[in-house]
Amino acid sequence: MTTEVKEIQSIDVAIAEAIKKFGISQEDLDRMKDTCLCLTVKSPQDVEGYMAVKDQKKKVSKCRIAIDKTRKALKAESLKFGKAVQEEANRITDHILIAEEHLEEQCKIVEDEKIRLVAEAEEKVRLEKERVEREEKEKIEAEQKAEQDRLDAVRKEQESKDKELADRQAKIEAAEKRIADDAKKVAAAKQKVKDDEIKEQIKKDAAAQAVIDEKARVEKEKAQKKFDEEDAKSKMGDNEKLVSVAEQLDGIQLPLVEGAESVSMLIHAEEVLTKLSKTLREGV
Repeated sequence: MTTEVKEIQSIDVAIAEAIKKFGISQEDLDRMKDTCLCLTVKSPQDVEGYMAVKDQKKKVSKCRIAIDKTRKALKAESLKFGKAVQEEANRITDHILIAEEHLEEQCKIVEDEKIRLVAEAEEKVRLEKERVEREEKEKIEAEQKAEQDRLDAVRKEQESKDKELADRQAKIEAAEKRIADDAKKVAAAKQKVKDDEIKEQIKKDAAAQAVIDEKARVEKEKAQKKFDEEDAKSKMGDNEKLVSVAEQLDGIQLPLVEGAESVSMLIHAEEVLTKLSKTLREGV
């Protein structure tokens, strides 16, 4: 049997001995309870019953007071014992703590170093992880920026091409509009000429026979004049013939037109006639 078991049994014996000091058993309690519960007062006039109850009540109260006094006495001893035990335990513990704390401090020399080394290693790992993540982030950001710059350059180039294409398209549309407008003007001029010709033809058709005869006369005179001129030319020298042709060229009257294309053509024809006349005169 161990010392600890013996101590527990000794405490149990001490408790049993202390309980015996109350001086009343469970059988005594049962008998007291039965005796008291059998006593009753039948009515306010039951003096005998009342006196019996009152007497028993005094006995029970006296017993209860005695039990309470015994409890207080036993508890005081218990408290004194507990206090003494606690004080001794505190005294012993204080001495043990001095040694334990010293040993704890000595252990901490190694344990703190281990903790420091672990923390240092973890810090290195953390810093290396942050460095790798930072470099990776910077690399990704640089790649993203390069890609964005490339896209911006492509976008600007495309915008420039689109603008150039739009300008070209605008010029083409403007040119087409001018051409269309000129075409409308030419068509209108042609229609006007056609209308004028129709009107003139109507006038001619409506003219009297006298006008036809006059025309025939004029044509005859022109033919005669032409014949005379050709006859005269046949008698003229080469230089005179060239000068005569140049004069005829100078005497050509160009008609008035409204269309831009017609005007351009007449201007070109006039330049050609002028150059031809100049060439003929310079060759004389």
